[in-house]
Amino acid sequence: QAEWRAFEHEVSELKGLQSGTLRLAVVSTVKYFVPRLLTPFCTRYPGIEVKLMVANLDQIVERIQSNLDDLYILSTPPSDLDLTVQAFLDNPLVMIAARDHPLANSRGIPLARLADERFILREAGSGTRVAIERHLAKHGAKLNVRMEFGSNLAIKEAVAAGLGLSILSEYALHRSKGWSDDVAILDVKDFPIHSTWQIVHLRQKHLSAVARAFLEHVGGEVNADAIGKHA
Repeated sequence: QAEWRAFEHEVSELKGLQSGTLRLAVVSTVKYFVPRLLTPFCTRYPGIEVKLMVANLDQIVERIQSNLDDLYILSTPPSDLDLTVQAFLDNPLVMIAARDHPLANSRGIPLARLADERFILREAGSGTRVAIERHLAKHGAKLNVRMEFGSNLAIKEAVAAGLGLSILSEYALHRSKGWSDDVAILDVKDFPIHSTWQIVHLRQKHLSAVARAFLEHVGGEVNADAIGKHA
């Protein structure tokens, strides 16, 4: 299989990006904006086939270890792997509540004020959950986690129904001026949590011309407005 992929790399380079395959694996939150990330690239290189894998963080790490794909997009790359990492887009994690929640119109809410609130978070080990736990540890805070879901959409719907508060990537909200359906972004001290979307690959990996072209595209042409964070 490795020999075949090496052959594919050589063929794509010889054809000058007129054909070839981009194997891209991303964590689940990236699915909200990856179409807008890929569209201009595919328009520029219409002969390139894209194979996209969406998975949770643990699965993405396994795929990196097995070198199954060309490139990976996530916000918390594993520190125990020798990776080439390129940050390309801010990924703010915001705290949300039902639109009619008593805190929805409050300002400067201290974390201590939220100690008794029920929280619904992503499953342990997800990139979002890892970032949340690091942030809370830094500020000496704890949350009352009552539910764990493996879906951003399920969490957003549960929050809208009044089952609790949550912390999600702003990209999962499809927000417009701070609101998303019946969900409000809370004004909490030390929030949003600042993280960054990063595109990575094993350092020793030989990148195809297609993969190098996509890295150049991501590094030079992508911004929040272009991929519709505020859509």
